[in-house]
This record gives sequence, structure tokens and C-alpha cells, in this order.
Amino acid sequence: MKHKNYFLFFENIGLRGKLILALFLGIVMISIFFGWVRIKTEQDHLQQSINVAGAGRAKALAAGAANLVAGYDYGNLEGLAKNLLNQPDVLAVSIRNINGRAMADFSKATPEKGLRFDSPIQLNNKEIGQASLTVSTKALEQASSAAALRITIEQILGGLLLSFIIYLLVSRAVVAPVQRLTRAMESAETDNGNLGEALPFEFNDEIGKMVQVYNRLTVTLSDYHDKLHQKIDLADQALVEKNKELEKALALVERMATTDSLTELPNRRYYDEMIAVSVAQNERYGEPLSLVLFDLDKFKDINDTLGHPAGDAALKHVAAILRDHARKADIPARLGGDEFAIILSHADEALAEIFVKNLRAALVAHPFIYEDKPIPCTISIGIAQFDPSMLSPEGLYFAADKACYASKRGGRNRYTLYSQLINNE
Repeated sequence: MKHKNYFLFFENIGLRGKLILALFLGIVMISIFFGWVRIKTEQDHLQQSINVAGAGRAKALAAGAANLVAGYDYGNLEGLAKNLLNQPDVLAVSIRNINGRAMADFSKATPEKGLRFDSPIQLNNKEIGQASLTVSTKALEQASSAAALRITIEQILGGLLLSFIIYLLVSRAVVAPVQRLTRAMESAETDNGNLGEALPFEFNDEIGKMVQVYNRLTVTLSDYHDKLHQKIDLADQALVEKNKELEKALALVERMATTDSLTELPNRRYYDEMIAVSVAQNERYGEPLSLVLFDLDKFKDINDTLGHPAGDAALKHVAAILRDHARKADIPARLGGDEFAIILSHADEALAEIFVKNLRAALVAHPFIYEDKPIPCTISIGIAQFDPSMLSPEGLYFAADKACYASKRGGRNRYTLYSQLINNE
């Protein structure tokens, strides 16, 4: 009985009502479908952006931690992890060695959900650990909700607007011709039998109104298009700012990975990179290249008698003097412990010897003072000039290290030339 009433209702409504009902149902279903597709696409795009950014940050973390993991530098690893954890969207940072042991593991106490990104830590193409970075999904959830709301509103307004346009077009194409035929039958003289002539565009008839509606719609869509582009420009600007922040963060990570945190000199990783470049330039252009290595004499005694703060102060003191006497082309570095090096570009053994004499004189002229007391602080130095027989950067290092050892064996507080050491042998 109810079904019969529904059919009677549908049969009794006019053509215009049927048209409105059909358009409403069709537009609603189409709007729901395309709205769902747009929301899903927007969410997938946001998710992909988060995944790409998170994977990149995890990879950068792994690259920055490689030498620190290899050197078991827990202090710098913890500093690196804490600096990353200070970023608002980072929830947890974990750095583990190849055995799965945590070398730095920090997280925020927060109920926020996060996505974890893992990246292997590699050194010389060998996996030595794993870096993990957990990024908050709060921004992703907020962006997804905002996108869903925006798209829903756009679909509703667009559906209503589209329904109105289609109604006008179909109504004028179906209903209006029937009405004109009825009026023509009632009064044959109205349009003289020529409906086309009675409805030119230049008159304010139904077709003219349809054109006016279309023109108004064009203006509306143009305004919407301009506003949409303004939103896109704002979004692009925000993305540029985020990229700048990411670049600054990556630059900080890179600087931390190549700088000794105590002396602020380049670390062993940076030294290894630059000595390889310097040797390659020497082999290509034949320019002289020398390496100076030195250790602090009796550094362990300073740590044992005065404490590690005094040892750290001694390292900073020597590093500052080394930095002050280095040329722009030279590369001073702390290789670890109390071992320092400086790569002297465009310098043969004679120039390197002059540099060493000036360095030793500066240490005498500026004695190490700790807690208002002068503390003996001398160095044992090895000098080596690269030649083809050394074959590699490691060969140059071995030569300078051998000369440095000879200085220690000879009584410390002196320098030894590798060439003289070879001649004596």
C-alpha cells in the first residue's frame, strides 16, 4: 500500500518537480562519491608528504650519527638526539648500534600518536647501527580534518550550485518549450509561429536570464578561482618556510657530525674527508702537502691529578692556539682524545717546520692557566710531507704518526721530521 502511494505521489507531481527531485538525488550521490574521492586523495597526499619528510629526516639523523656511533661517542650522540627532540613535531629519537644496544634513546612524555621512521646507520658502506625517529601525527590529523571539512563544504556548495545550473539548463530546454507551445496554441499571434525569433539573446526573456545567470556564475567561479590560488600561494609559502626550517636543521646536524663539540675544531670524520681531497689534489696538480700530528704531553697526568675539567680546559687552550695560527687554507682538527692534526696545503716540509716552531713558541708565550695556576702543557709533534711512495692518505698519516711517536720516545716537548727519521734509519 505504501509503495502504491509513493508511485501515486511521483505520478501526481509536475514535470518541474520530477526534474528537481531527479537532479537532487543525482547530484547528492555524485557529490558524495567525488567528495569521498577528493578527501581520500588529499589524505593520501598528506600521508605521503609526512612519509617522505620523515624518511629524509631519519636518513639525515643516521648520516649525522655514523661517525659518532663508530667512535662510541655517547656524549655527542645524546646531544644530537636531544637537539632533534627539541623540535616540536619530534616525539622520540633512538640510536642503536649493530647489536641493538641503545646509545641514545630519548622520548617525550605525550599522548600524541606518532609515525616511526627507521634508517640504517652506515659507515664505509657497512651497516653499524640503526637510527629511529618518531614524528607526531598531530599535524597530519589536523590537516586531514581541515581538508575533509573544506572539501565537504566545497562539495555541498558545488553540488547546490551545479544542481541550480543543470536545473536552469534542463528546465529551459524541456519545460520552457512546452510552455511556449501551450501559449502558441492559445495565441497563435504571440510569436508569429517563430519561437526562435521570440527568444533572442538581446531580450530579457528566459534564455537571456539563463545567459545572465551563466555570466554571474562565471564571475563567481572566477572569484573562487582567485581565492583558491591565494590559498595555494599561502600554502606554498608555508611549505617554503618549512623547507627552510628543515634545511637549517639538516645543516645543524651536518655541522654537529663534522665538528668536535669540546674544541669546536673539525672532528675525525671531517679530517678523513679533507685529507682524501688534499691528497687527490696533490696527486693531480703536484702541489706540496704536509701533515702535522701532535699529542699533549702527559695529558693523562692532568686528568688524574686535576680532574677531567682541567683536561678539557687544556684541550680547549691548545685548540684555540692551533686555530689562531692556521691559515685559511689549512685544516686543523681534533682526531680524538689529546690527538690533534693540521693539514697544511701548499706547504712543503720546510714550511711545515716553520709553522711548528711558531706553534710551539705560541704555547710558551701563552701558558695554560687553570684555577689561577700555570700548568705545564707541551706537545710532541710529528711532521710529514706527502710523496708518491705513501700511496694514500693513510700512508701520510702513518708517516706523521711515526714521527710523532719518535718525538715522544725522544723525551717529549719536541718535533720530529719524518724525512730525517727515514734518513737516520
